[in-house]
Amino acid sequence: MAHWIALGYPNGARGAIAEIVGTFDMPIRNHEHNVPKIEIVDHKSAGRKQHFKSLQKDDQIGTYISVATGVLRQMKLIAASEACTGIVFNYLRKAKPDDRPKDSQGRALNKDGSVSKTQPAPFFWREYVERNKANRLRQVARIADDVETMQAIRTGVLPVLKSPGEHCNWCDFSDLCDIDEDGGDTAQFIKDVYRIQDPYADHRSGARNSKETVTSKKETGVR
Repeated sequence: MAHWIALGYPNGARGAIAEIVGTFDMPIRNHEHNVPKIEIVDHKSAGRKQHFKSLQKDDQIGTYISVATGVLRQMKLIAASEACTGIVFNYLRKAKPDDRPKDSQGRALNKDGSVSKTQPAPFFWREYVERNKANRLRQVARIADDVETMQAIRTGVLPVLKSPGEHCNWCDFSDLCDIDEDGGDTAQFIKDVYRIQDPYADHRSGARNSKETVTSKKETGVR
C-alpha cells in the first residue's frame, strides 16, 4: 500500500514530503482486547526462539504501525477515531522432524514411556509490539530526518559514506566496494555487471505486488 504523508517539524523551519511505499499484509481489528484495537499481523520464521527486544525500536515495524493509520483511514477501513497501535508477529521455528513418540500433550517420550527431560523448543509463538501515540509521532519525525538526509546525499550536500561490517558478506555491492577500495575502475565494473532498475516498482500505486506470485517478482527484479 502506498501513502503520501507530509513530514514536518514543530518549528516550521524544515519540512519534507515523501512517498512512503511498502506492504503490510494483514490489518485486523483485534477483539481480544477489552476495547478492540487496530493491529497488523505478520508471519516470520526463525531458526530458534530468542529475545526480540529489538522489535520495540525497529524502524520498519515502527513505520508500518505509524503509516498504517493514515492508509486505513484513507481507504475507509477504519473510523477517523481509530488508529493502528501495534503489530502481532506469528513465528514458526524451522526444525528437523522429531521422531520420538509423543504423549497426549505432545511431549516427547523416552523409550520406556516416561516424559523426556529434553523437549523441543516451541515450534510456534507470538511476539507483540505496541507503540503509543508519542512513539508513533517520533517514528514519523525520524522518517522525516531520513528523507532530509537522503535528499542532501542526492544533491551532493552530504557525501555517501560506507559502513563496512559483517553485512558485507551478503551485500549486493560487495565486489564493487572492494574495487573502489583498491582504486579500480568502478565505472566500467558498474557498466559490465549491474543494471538499473526500480526496487520499489512492485510497491508503487497501481503496480502488481511482488508477493502475489513468483512471476511478478521475476518481472520486477525484486527479491
